[in-house]
Amino acid sequence: MAEARSVGLRVGVVSADDADQAPYNRVVYRLTSDARGTFDVDRYSGVIVTAMELDREQVSAVTC
Repeated sequence: MAEARSVGLRVGVVSADDADQAPYNRVVYRLTSDARGTFDVDRYSGVIVTAMELDREQVSAVTC
């Protein structure tokens, strides 16, 4: 991914299934503390977007 992309750029999506019956099968997503501030995840859709402009010279990798 190129640097200096705008905040809110979609970079991925996560998904999970729960075999339980509604309403107990709702899955909610969150990021680990290492990724907070760099990326955001929509709690219900799992879409991951940038929360800040990415700069490889400052941080070369982020573990989620």
